[in-house]
Amino acid sequence: MKRAAAVVVALFAASAGAAPVTVSDDDLRWQLDLPDHWSTAELPEVDAGRPLASFASGGRRLVVLRIRGNTDGAFDGKASFFAGLEDGVRRELGDYVRVSAKTRKVGKKKLPAYDLWYRTGDGTRGARFIFLRNYCILATIDLPGEKPVPKDARRILESLQPAF
Repeated sequence: MKRAAAVVVALFAASAGAAPVTVSDDDLRWQLDLPDHWSTAELPEVDAGRPLASFASGGRRLVVLRIRGNTDGAFDGKASFFAGLEDGVRRELGDYVRVSAKTRKVGKKKLPAYDLWYRTGDGTRGARFIFLRNYCILATIDLPGEKPVPKDARRILESLQPAF
């Protein structure tokens, strides 16, 4: 009983330090739960899409982007669409090793989403894709030097959802 109470207290303390952060994208808003020790960082230059927000804590970095593209496959739930996303990441990185991948529905409107976790020679990375018609919101988290997917990093990335 004492151990269960200690676990509940620890979980509550860990979640108490996370504050909802709003990321704006024109008329839409996205919510992300970030612990207090994360701070706003300079937006990166990107080849495709538009950076919406960037945050950092130590060597960890989280970036939120808006990317235009055909998202019909996500709404149709086609496995080949999600496999194509993963293939694109694999081709871009070269030293890619998948840790996990999962399709989901997020927000009140049950938007299709895809969570992908993978390792590279530099560490572990995660990506959450949330699909709207003709574009997606992509959040990536970079965890240099870390091997397993830390629970706190998973919680941060997978907290991204629509605030509408």
